[in-house]
Amino acid sequence: MSLLKGKESLLAQQKTSLYRVQQATEEDMRGLIELLASKVPNVSVNTVWQVPWDWQHYHVVRDVEGNVIGSGALMPDDMQRSEIRGIAVHDDHRGMGLASRIIKSLIEKGLMQGRDVHCVTRCPDYFARFGFKETVHEWLDMSTRQTARVTRQSGVEGPVAPRVSMVLVHDRYIQ
Repeated sequence: MSLLKGKESLLAQQKTSLYRVQQATEEDMRGLIELLASKVPNVSVNTVWQVPWDWQHYHVVRDVEGNVIGSGALMPDDMQRSEIRGIAVHDDHRGMGLASRIIKSLIEKGLMQGRDVHCVTRCPDYFARFGFKETVHEWLDMSTRQTARVTRQSGVEGPVAPRVSMVLVHDRYIQ
């Protein structure tokens, strides 16, 4: 059994090595919108709506046919801070480390620009693996209520995990 699992892991690594994280182009806009819309409520509805104006901040992973299968953006908040958002991977490509590669690419871009990197996520344990820690934002409570209202209106059922604000601790960044 462990030999089979080892072979599966090796195949997944080989398949993953075919994919590169790249800067999005205007031609990726439709694929970005489709991918992000399929991930609501884990991706904010507002993030999906903003793609036509924000696509240039996205990094994408494309399959061999050029379809967007992974995404993430580093959105500048001000002169010092940028937010990671829009992390999504197509269901057929999950478990291959693509989200990790996208997040690392965005963190490295932010650090090279001398920016503080933060995120608002429903997966704080996942982001903690990269050196993020929870922090407090006064706008988060209002934003969470708005997201829950929009999520209910969009027909998504079931509980929605609370959003957690996190900031990257530079000396804890794990490459």
